[in-house]
Amino acid sequence: MLDFIQAVECHAQWRPSSQSIYWVCAYANNQWELGADISTDPKASSFFKAMQLTEGVLLVLDPAGTPFTRIWCCFEESMCMLETDADGARRLKLDIATMLSGKPCLIAEDLPGIEASKHFPLQLLERGFAINITKGEATQAEDKRRILNCIAKKPGCELDTTEPPQRHFMFDQVNKQLHSMFAQAAMETAFRAYRATGLAICSALDKDREYSKLKLNFCNSAIGDSRSTMQVVKEHTGGYLQHLALNFSWCKQLSDVSSVGQSLASLSALQHLALNFSGCRQLPGEVQYFFYQMSKFLQALHQP
Repeated sequence: MLDFIQAVECHAQWRPSSQSIYWVCAYANNQWELGADISTDPKASSFFKAMQLTEGVLLVLDPAGTPFTRIWCCFEESMCMLETDADGARRLKLDIATMLSGKPCLIAEDLPGIEASKHFPLQLLERGFAINITKGEATQAEDKRRILNCIAKKPGCELDTTEPPQRHFMFDQVNKQLHSMFAQAAMETAFRAYRATGLAICSALDKDREYSKLKLNFCNSAIGDSRSTMQVVKEHTGGYLQHLALNFSWCKQLSDVSSVGQSLASLSALQHLALNFSGCRQLPGEVQYFFYQMSKFLQALHQP
């Protein structure tokens, strides 16, 4: 309980509002008569009605990431991805909080780099890369049936009378958006990790989106040639990319980085580049020095 309160207080600090009001289902719903708040249509539930009056949702995670596995939490996460405004943009922000060593950590959409996000547990964000709303568990089997049918846009008369499809493009859409959101949220922390996280980040990112900034960590990888790695990176490096950081440090078998240069050549909008090949013992010293000097030169070009 105290952890939850601290997480909410941290969120209120970084997401200030003239009226910081939080609707908490555990307290707003009568836990002894949940049937009174939950009908056949999940969009008629108190959960959804509350979301219609909010600017966003705060997802408070325990160390096991339990909300990723519960169907009502999956429903709320799905609505954050699917609810749009008049311009077709996502209407609801999805912020994520947890506790680490007695201190609150927060990932807030549109607020990158805040102090509370610096030590967010990476392994918890990585669980978000694998969210599958169809695997959400429910205390009542009918809840899962209704929620998945609702997300699949089945008519009201079928929400409780037909089994949800095993696969549906709406399920894929929600999962893909959630994976990508968590990958973007994890990028800064993953870049500082002492293990390779870049391929997992790339796999989770939405390939249909263009990104202006990418920071990818391939350190300590057992790769000898950068070609396959750069092919994966290239899926996300369109003409919009302005900031790119690649960490290949301590890839002790890496001996060929020609594909890195070839990939960079096509990035017409690139303004900032950071490359790290320290500890790559199979690379000639002059190659490491060249990339180091090129990175410094490109940074100097954009100094005011």
